[in-house]
Amino acid sequence: MKNYHFYSTRPLVGPYEFIVKSCVKNFQKDFKNSIKISIFKPKRLLDLRLNFFFIKTVIEILFFNKDMINIKYQNIDLSTHILSQTFKDYRSYTSKYYYYKNYILNLNRALRIIYNTNKIKKNVVAAYIDHGMYLNGILFQIFLKEKITIYSNNLPRGLFRINYSKKNRNLKYGDFLMFNNSYNLEKKLIKKTNHSLEKIIYKNQILPWIKKTKFKKINNIDYSQFTHIVYAHSFTDAQLIFGKDGFKNSKEWLLFTLSELLKVDENKILLKAHPNFYNKHMGKQAIWDKKIFHLLKNEIQKNNNLIILDTPTKNYEMLKKLNKNTILISHHSNALLEGIYFGFKCISSEKIFWKCSKLKLTNFWSDKFEYTKLLKKNWSKLKFANEKDFNSLLFEYLISDYNVGGKKYFLTIVKNILNIRNKDEVYKLETFATFLRKNNNNFKKIISSIANNIDEIKLK
Repeated sequence: MKNYHFYSTRPLVGPYEFIVKSCVKNFQKDFKNSIKISIFKPKRLLDLRLNFFFIKTVIEILFFNKDMINIKYQNIDLSTHILSQTFKDYRSYTSKYYYYKNYILNLNRALRIIYNTNKIKKNVVAAYIDHGMYLNGILFQIFLKEKITIYSNNLPRGLFRINYSKKNRNLKYGDFLMFNNSYNLEKKLIKKTNHSLEKIIYKNQILPWIKKTKFKKINNIDYSQFTHIVYAHSFTDAQLIFGKDGFKNSKEWLLFTLSELLKVDENKILLKAHPNFYNKHMGKQAIWDKKIFHLLKNEIQKNNNLIILDTPTKNYEMLKKLNKNTILISHHSNALLEGIYFGFKCISSEKIFWKCSKLKLTNFWSDKFEYTKLLKKNWSKLKFANEKDFNSLLFEYLISDYNVGGKKYFLTIVKNILNIRNKDEVYKLETFATFLRKNNNNFKKIISSIANNIDEIKLK
């Protein structure tokens, strides 16, 4: 008798116990055979071809300057996930030794994932894969090609399910995080979507990661002088989450952006630090990002046309004071939504949390060549966001029942069943998962309710 396995990249401890078991219960509504939950743990690399590929690639990287952003094994993209994992360690920014060491170690881990996945994939019917922007994204690619049902959760989406189709078999993890639907919304819904965005802009509500930042007011800057605002991003968190666009990380993108803009004497640029650099609740990530930002500032040549705003300030307070002909530039930030709301033209990467070819919100690039041309354009040559597409994105991102704060969002379900009054407290998953097991009825309720409210992503 064949054994059927549901693989999880996380052991069943803490919150992952009810997350994974909810996914299993959801899958078993259609799959009637018994399933064994197994934890994916890549072991040693014992394949001659993969070992040869590893040695060959390392030699090419160290001695022949191999392009580290476009490494594949057969039809599996490796470099996106290797780079993302490599730049989680801030030392990859501060030391060439650690950069190459981390990259090579992660290359080996990536190949171990391929080797071990090939050994088990015949018996796998479904899987829960967490943090697919990192090395787990390689497992994601293989399972998707093998027609295995995949579950995951990652902002900007909640807990979701992907069923195989010919259209999506060659897509990557980030493709399923992007919103891509355009709707003809009624006026009531448009008003509701805009109200939700206003909660983020003015009150720091809805999105949990911005609630704890303590903002300051800056009154000694003449904002009306700027032609461009450039928003910095985290340097260690989820690099390349939505795919590749010509840059290995956000520091490389940022330095390139400033260098190109400063080639034009008429440009006046404000570089705005990410508020999470100053958010103590972000822990070590904030400390590392702030250190890298200070290193970046030292690499930028002093220029009277560039001002660096190295303090946490509310974006809307700046936007209200800008000239309306100011161009906003971000790689993939929420700040662009605020900019569009206030009527600014924006530039972004194609690899952002919506499908740029479907939702016309920004002037976007897909590689360095396109980006260089875009940065040379003056304000009059750029396009405004399409209002219908903007409202559609806000609807999916902020109003959807399945996404952050929605009634079907898995943490909302936990909050309601456990009667947690403070919404912020539910994000301390480890705390609540500890006592969930003491009350079996609540534990069963959570699993059953989440299992019935998992978003099924169908890309159009």
